[in-house]
Amino acid sequence: MTKRNEYAAANIPQYWVVDQNAAQTFAMHRLDGDRYAVRATMPLAWVLNATPAEHNLG
Repeated sequence: MTKRNEYAAANIPQYWVVDQNAAQTFAMHRLDGDRYAVRATMPLAWVLNATPAEHNLG
């Protein structure tokens, strides 16, 4: 939680978290006001094979 709050205070627009579980997923969190909301959860393989433009996720 501390890093999340520091990122929000620094106005960092998004950050990603990779889960090292069996499914190997990542979650993209996007700044919404002064808090982060999960914008997308995808398989890690998608991130590794997608183009940078696809990573924006709107």
